[in-house]
Amino acid sequence: MGRLLFATLLVPLALSLDGGASRAQQPGDVYWQMVPNGFLSDSRIQQALLFVIDTDAVAAELDGSLRYGSEEGAPLLEEAESRQDDAPILFIAAGFDNPSAQLMETRRCRIWIPDDAESPETLASVATALGTALSDAWAQFGVEIQPCETTADRDEADVLVWEYDQDYAIVDGAYDFQADSYVGTEIERPGAIPGGTGGGGPDVSPPSTGDGGLK
Repeated sequence: MGRLLFATLLVPLALSLDGGASRAQQPGDVYWQMVPNGFLSDSRIQQALLFVIDTDAVAAELDGSLRYGSEEGAPLLEEAESRQDDAPILFIAAGFDNPSAQLMETRRCRIWIPDDAESPETLASVATALGTALSDAWAQFGVEIQPCETTADRDEADVLVWEYDQDYAIVDGAYDFQADSYVGTEIERPGAIPGGTGGGGPDVSPPSTGDGGLK
């Protein structure tokens, strides 16, 4: 019963962050994706962050939409700020019933934008806003992190940002994941429900359905 409950919170939907249905990419759209490094290879944690992150603030300056993942095969989680109350349930499923006491910033998070972007200023603005939004999102779980900084090295990134006519989305098996993430813990997770591996991190087999491994 518990597995079914948590599985229903992880149904992948191709939604735009403004709440609209999936549609063809258009000029002005900007895409982003969290890299499932280390601790963040648990898609339940990514999903919880997507439930609380203030995407409206990030997308405010865009001509198009801010969209998560890709229509080309990357795992798309559900973006719905209306489901903020579900976020703590996902943390509990992952074994973190008290994130403020169990988790901490291990290093500063890093956001990458491509050097061949047609509108680098726009992507830089999105990256800055995302860095702040992620910091604010973690704060809702009692975890204090610094706003993310940008990096020129995609291999060390925690978040990817790209333009509508590019596709840098992470597809299973097509990315060298880092062993560490910018948030981590040394505490055991005895209450964790098996599953939630969703990005092909070290020693992880990603689920075929994108539902966080909960079938």
